[in-house]
Amino acid sequence: MPPAGCPELAFGEVPLNQQSVLDLTLNNNGTDILIIDSLNITGQHPDSIVFELINTDLPLPKMLEPDSSLVLQIGYTPQVAGLSYAQLVINSDDPFNQDTPVSLTGTGIAGSLILSTTRLNFGDVPLNSQSILYLTISNGGEDLLYFDSLNIIDQHPDSILFEYINPVTDFPLILQPDSNLIVPIGFSPIDTVATNAKFLIRSRDATREREEVLLTGTGIAAKIDFSARAVDFGQVALDSDSSISIYIGNTGRAELQIPFDSISVTGSHANAYSLANIVEDMTIQPNDSALMQIVFQPVLVGTNQADIRMRSNDPINPVSVIRLSGFGYDASPVSVTFDQTLSSNPFTRGQTATIGFIISGSQSIESADVYVRSGGGKTYNKLSLVQQSGDSWAAQIHGALVTERGVEYYVEVSHGTMLSLYPINGNDMPNAIQVTVPSIQFPWHQLQTNDQQHDAGIRQWEKCHWPTRQDD
Repeated sequence: MPPAGCPELAFGEVPLNQQSVLDLTLNNNGTDILIIDSLNITGQHPDSIVFELINTDLPLPKMLEPDSSLVLQIGYTPQVAGLSYAQLVINSDDPFNQDTPVSLTGTGIAGSLILSTTRLNFGDVPLNSQSILYLTISNGGEDLLYFDSLNIIDQHPDSILFEYINPVTDFPLILQPDSNLIVPIGFSPIDTVATNAKFLIRSRDATREREEVLLTGTGIAAKIDFSARAVDFGQVALDSDSSISIYIGNTGRAELQIPFDSISVTGSHANAYSLANIVEDMTIQPNDSALMQIVFQPVLVGTNQADIRMRSNDPINPVSVIRLSGFGYDASPVSVTFDQTLSSNPFTRGQTATIGFIISGSQSIESADVYVRSGGGKTYNKLSLVQQSGDSWAAQIHGALVTERGVEYYVEVSHGTMLSLYPINGNDMPNAIQVTVPSIQFPWHQLQTNDQQHDAGIRQWEKCHWPTRQDD
């Protein structure tokens, strides 16, 4: 510190690396010539010269006449923030003050860069979305802080994931003391990998001209999954319905989002299907699932097919399709009647016979069978009825089943999940067909008279007939 009581030349506050110049006036108040032999600034490090004599061209020694003065120019250029001091020593022939010290003081001031953090970690961010974090840049100094650039570095130009939002473009940027600059930085991942870059700050802070803030983040994604991608309702009667529920799961690391307006049932029979419990947008957390109830009400007899389609934020499978199928049938019984024109008439014992039926109705007939046995028998023989034309169906009965005891039968018709019987009680009360037994005929017999043989060899022939017997 300068000695107490000595004159002082105070420069006050001066921004770093800027020079302030003050005048120091030396007066000769005596009656004789004052000789100034030397002017020296002492008390500062040789590698940090902040005070200097500006008018160094002053010839020394310098003689001052009585009542005359000499103006010295002293410059102060602070290099670091804070108080600086030195002494200007004036050596003269003044008999009372041969070495007169003058205290030189000044305070270097500067803007001081302060960052709220040196790393912005965005953590896990869903793909195709943006997360925004904020970096606060402050001027903690006593002077203006100048910025020459603010930008993001170290990311591929074809893969810009980190973004300086609403960037400053007019440089140098000036920040007042005790003021802040809020810098919004966005992260928009396009792949499920960890990513990093840097935010570079170039300022005129003498100690922190270049500062970097590390930017890190990881992209995450939803992954849609289904407990079933194809649903078969089987056979369902017209004017009735059936429901099946499946689970929509999320096996990814981000929220799975399915907009309500993206879910639709499409296809030629779309009106046969509906979703009972989906009424709004769906959001499914990672490792969770949601139930979707599908209702099938057939609109026609036969196969009803459609698809459920939906969009989601799954980046790999943005559109999902679930196949739907079901078979509609008419639950009303079919009409079965014996067809006399198609059937054999009569049924003759031991001969193959045709049995025919008229099977009609709006239903889709899957199969028709006639069960046949000899009258009073214990075991039925199953014969498949073959569709002839239109509603006509027929089968061939082996002659071994056509006996004098007659033929008993009943019919089963399968349509959808229904089974129609004719007659209605099936094998408990079958229908019967009477069988015709042909007349028994013997060969012609040659009868010779006992009396004599006619010369002409007359022979008498006669045909014998036995009565026909039919079993009850």
